[in-house]
Amino acid sequence: MKKYLYILVVLLFCSGCASGYMTSSSYDPATGKHETKKYTPLFSSDSAQLAENAEFKVSVVITRRIEPISYGLLASVGGLSSDDLYSSATAVFHFKNDSGETININLESLNILNAEENIKLPEIILSPGDRFSTKEIKTRVSTYSTDFNLKLTYDINGVKKSQNFHLTRQTSADLKNRS
Repeated sequence: MKKYLYILVVLLFCSGCASGYMTSSSYDPATGKHETKKYTPLFSSDSAQLAENAEFKVSVVITRRIEPISYGLLASVGGLSSDDLYSSATAVFHFKNDSGETININLESLNILNAEENIKLPEIILSPGDRFSTKEIKTRVSTYSTDFNLKLTYDINGVKKSQNFHLTRQTSADLKNRS
């Protein structure tokens, strides 16, 4: 029986699960109120104009995997290292073309946390009325931030441009209100 218990404990320590949820608590002494926010691993931006009657936005999701038991133990004794400050993530760009023209886009690079990463995706051709989301682009973000800036460098119909996006970490309440 001890053998099976030992195997179960080892499996729990070695198993990983997706992480990215974060809880933040604050207290306002003036009002005496406590506020707790539960953040999801999703960051999203507002839409930006791509061309006349065409827009795009970006979403980033923390994809980091942790071992729940060992991570909890390390966190409780202050054993997390500086590697814990950053997490693997994926970025996806979402396009909407309500113009009457075809738009050709080449995504070149994105910059998060002063780290520029080249994007290796095929050319995006948006016909009138198209909605399109890119494949996931691997990146890194700050584990404990609630917002950050992303700079995208791209080429639209042969003209090189850049766009800054401000991404905000979504709370569980934000996502419920969208539904």
